[in-house]
Amino acid sequence: MRQAHNKCSKCGSIDTLLKIIRRAGTIDRKPGSGRPRSVCVNENTENVEDLEFSQQDNPKTHRLNGEILCETGIHRLTVHKIIYRDLQLNCVKRRRAQQLSQINRVARLTRYKQLL
Repeated sequence: MRQAHNKCSKCGSIDTLLKIIRRAGTIDRKPGSGRPRSVCVNENTENVEDLEFSQQDNPKTHRLNGEILCETGIHRLTVHKIIYRDLQLNCVKRRRAQQLSQINRVARLTRYKQLL
């Protein structure tokens, strides 16, 4: 009587990995493999980039993410991915800070050294 071999998940994944290494010589992904990008394409990235940045002759004319999705019709999360992943931009809010005079800087430096 033959006994059936029940493959565990580890055996299957190791066998699959070994097949890939034998076939391709490496486990790196082939270019073009995977699901093709359908929305985060160059055209949409350029549109979002144009709307995200202020124009040079008109400062403070950038759009918010909600305004960009209304104008382009692209989903909110896709707009977020384009801004953060593709364009590699970070949201930074400018904050007002106290102007330090030279006397204030020297005073802070001396107090800093005293604390150490």
